[in-house]
Amino acid sequence: ISKEELMVVVSWKFSVGKKRPALMKHLNSNTDKSVKECSKNAIAHARSIEASGNWNDDDMKRCINPLTELSGVGPATASAVLSMIRPDVFPYMYDECIDT
Repeated sequence: ISKEELMVVVSWKFSVGKKRPALMKHLNSNTDKSVKECSKNAIAHARSIEASGNWNDDDMKRCINPLTELSGVGPATASAVLSMIRPDVFPYMYDECIDT
C-alpha cells in the first residue's frame, strides 16, 4: 500500500477508536517508499497463510512485524491494514480491546 492509503486506514481507525493525534507526526515521517516496502512484505506473508486455520503466533508476527517497523504503526494499525487483505485471518484489534 502507499503512504496515502496507510493514512486513509489510520483516519478510519481514528474515527472508530481512540484518537491519537500525537501519532500523526510519526506517521507522516514515513516515506512512501518505506510504507510500500514494509506493507509489501507484510501482505506477502499474510497471503501465504493457509486458510485452513492452522496458523500460529509466529505466522502472525511475520505479518504484523514489517508494518510495525514504520514510525507510528503499532499492532492495532497493522491489524487494520491486514484485515483488509485477509479478513479471514486478521480481525481488526481495537485499542480498547487490547487495553483491557
